[in-house]
Amino acid sequence: MSGVSARAYSVQRFRLALLQFVGGRVAQAVARALLVLILVRILEIKDFGAYMLIVGTAEMLLQVGSFGILPVAQRYLPQLLTTLAPARLYAFVLVLAIAQSAVLAGFAYLLWYYWPVLAPLFGMDAAQAEATRFAAWLFLVIPAFRFSTEMLEAMLGQGATARAVMVFARVAAVLVLIAVKPEVTLTDVLVIDIVAIAACTLFIWWNVRRLLASLHNPQAVGRLPIREMLRFAGHMAIVGPMSATASPGAIRLVLASGLGLAASGLYAFLQSLERLVSRYLPATLLKNLIRPVLISRYSAHGDNAVLKAGTGLLLKSNLMAVIAGLVFIAVCGDQLVLVMSGGKFPAAGVTLLLLYVNMIATSQRGVQEMVMQITGHAKMLWITSLIYPVALLLVWLLADYGLNVAVLIVIAGSLAANGLAARVLQQRTNWFRVDWRGMSAIIVPGLVAASAGLALTGWTRPFIAASLAVLVFVILVRIGRPFSAGEIGTVERVVGQRAGRVLRGFAT
Repeated sequence: MSGVSARAYSVQRFRLALLQFVGGRVAQAVARALLVLILVRILEIKDFGAYMLIVGTAEMLLQVGSFGILPVAQRYLPQLLTTLAPARLYAFVLVLAIAQSAVLAGFAYLLWYYWPVLAPLFGMDAAQAEATRFAAWLFLVIPAFRFSTEMLEAMLGQGATARAVMVFARVAAVLVLIAVKPEVTLTDVLVIDIVAIAACTLFIWWNVRRLLASLHNPQAVGRLPIREMLRFAGHMAIVGPMSATASPGAIRLVLASGLGLAASGLYAFLQSLERLVSRYLPATLLKNLIRPVLISRYSAHGDNAVLKAGTGLLLKSNLMAVIAGLVFIAVCGDQLVLVMSGGKFPAAGVTLLLLYVNMIATSQRGVQEMVMQITGHAKMLWITSLIYPVALLLVWLLADYGLNVAVLIVIAGSLAANGLAARVLQQRTNWFRVDWRGMSAIIVPGLVAASAGLALTGWTRPFIAASLAVLVFVILVRIGRPFSAGEIGTVERVVGQRAGRVLRGFAT
């Protein structure tokens, strides 16, 4: 690895990016929670459902309309940043940005043009359809913002900080409107989103240009692996739309069509509570930081040991975080949803619990996709993702049976896709194995802790019982020690032995 490459993805840069990333993500989580909790209180249920439907669809468009462009950036920018001749590097990034923007603009125009036809299909009345037609701009700026932050994070830039600033700007603007207007409408909220997200997108591209200028290697003479990239993009162009059918936006669209905006709004609210955790799981949180470093190491040395340790650590740390949430919700789910929604959604704890069960599968899938992209098994990604549209079709056909049945179908689809992906990785690599002992050392304590928490509800308040149950879970996991010494060693090499010592107690 060259000196410039080592500098671009050095441990020092990773540690700095990690601190900025975690700080930004924590701030973003707080801001997102505030935004959702404010909107669910100031908007009518149908308007809240319409808003979440529009935003969910906009977030889904980058998967549907990427055509492999974003995965190419995520996979090859870390590899080419310090090996490609500067002129070719700038041209590579510019072509990706222009191509992706053109595709997104095309989708946004089509949605705007056909909005009077599409909106009623998803439960909006004529007034809502007319009032939200200009929201087609969100179908451009939201996926454009997400694409730009992914580019930034591929170079260990401060994408998380940009995300946090964007959400805080929206929260601040909504609070100002609440103070100066007697009633804040759906139209007001959509205008705020369009302006804030567009401004943040322009700022991010300025940062992308700055990082390219500071990290590129002036002496590099490498060339683009065009044939390899086209093959990779072709596989990922299929994965994107297939995976999008399992996204929050797709399920909201199907439920709105089958059950109406009120039921879709309930699902969207519960999904927002679930995503406040799923977005900040270790693997999801750190994937955009870890992926470029692993690509840099793997492309230079073919280092399977780092991949194995990193993968095991991410899979089990994800599971540990999700099971802790499941324990809490199993004990006081109904009360939690009632308080968080301001009393609008009673008796919805079981649905939230099922969403967390699905999070076990989706969190593992993210790690599997990262590994399959790095190791050159992108073709198998789209083959295993064929399950998702089948599951979405079943959700649509069985929507009349309610939200819980819909979520159970999604869970079954996620587990099937995960099982296929795990089998492919075990067959195609000589190192990927599921650590059943480590997984059991997390799942069994979760079952025991949830049972203890439910028993405690007869003696104390549900929130107190749930908190004590989570504490029992952590103690039991500490006794079970699900992590291996090699996995913790990977952490220590990055964050240092002093910080890694905290996790040593969880390793065999």
